[in-house]
Amino acid sequence: MKFAAVTGTNGKTTSIELTRQLLNHIGVSAMTWGTLGLRHQDITESLPWYCNTPERIHDHVKEVMVQWQIDVCLMECFSRLLILGQYQRFQFDCGAFTNLSHDHRDYHKTETDYLNAKLKLTAHCKPGASIWLRHEEPHREAWFDACIQHGCLPKTFSSQTRESGWYGVLNHHQLTLCLAGEHWQGRAPFLGQHNVFNLLTALGLIDSLCGYHAMKKALAFIPSLTLPPGRLQAIPVKDKRRIFVDFAHNPDGLGQTLSALREHYQKPLTVVFGCGGDRDKTKRTPMAKEVGKYAQRIFITGDNSRTEPIEHIVSPLRQTLPHARFVKNRVEAIYQALSGQTDEDILVVAGRGHETYLPGASPLLPPSFFNQPLCDADVIKICLKQIQQR
Repeated sequence: MKFAAVTGTNGKTTSIELTRQLLNHIGVSAMTWGTLGLRHQDITESLPWYCNTPERIHDHVKEVMVQWQIDVCLMECFSRLLILGQYQRFQFDCGAFTNLSHDHRDYHKTETDYLNAKLKLTAHCKPGASIWLRHEEPHREAWFDACIQHGCLPKTFSSQTRESGWYGVLNHHQLTLCLAGEHWQGRAPFLGQHNVFNLLTALGLIDSLCGYHAMKKALAFIPSLTLPPGRLQAIPVKDKRRIFVDFAHNPDGLGQTLSALREHYQKPLTVVFGCGGDRDKTKRTPMAKEVGKYAQRIFITGDNSRTEPIEHIVSPLRQTLPHARFVKNRVEAIYQALSGQTDEDILVVAGRGHETYLPGASPLLPPSFFNQPLCDADVIKICLKQIQQR
């Protein structure tokens, strides 16, 4: 059994999912554990509620690996759990750091605190384990120091320079990779340079886990890759509309999503978004600024308010985006955005994440859907059906 860990603010889920798919294609049985639960092939399970100690987590993951006949487990490592020591029973064969951006300031009071939590990953890696990160990473020296302290080997990738030897760049649909002398070029199965970074991370992990020959073998399967649910997820429709759901819930993630769509399609963007309640309040205004930078039509709405009044949550959003339309009910906001969409608009429904609980009833939802688990993709399909029946 081998274990690999990925930490960072954005890109963790996509990085381990791309790694899992490529490993499975080359005959290495791999599973992921993270935001989406425990996943292998078409199987998805949640970690049981009683897995609340490092020992129980470690033992359960290994039991599942035996049951599913898994060779490699790819894990997302979250900063809070790193601080709590929940990964201390694992010894990772390799790891990766995606990025550090504005998030979780309700828990980590400063960026330094947040970074130090991420750096704890190196303490859980085996001596000689490779740690992959961007060549241009602003905190690169801190990672290099932590790697030296714990006997890890830092390795870098880039989209700006071939100096690191692990290079990738996206030009419209054309993806070019140069990986320690191995070149690959072809049509990208995704949008956005941030997903090139996620792919470079995945290929680096495969190189560290299985060797350079296995990594070269995996390149042939890049065209078949698919992004996880909620990551620039295209909603299939019958007409010429283009609709995307993206779970981005911090300024950097939201900006990357909108920038990728604007650059690729060169069309106006309509964005439906909100911010979660009882969470980091300092990221709300920066998120609104990112939306204002890219979107022509904006709908501010609810996004799992929890116990915080929605009026408090949206106040900084409305102050930052005075021309945006505020629609308190999320279903109705999505319906209005779809009703005004033309073939020339790109619609993005952002945030909310994996929650399937939809607070607030709406007459737009048929009674059969009340109290049913619904994600934003489901709501979009229901609203489109109603619009088409008008």
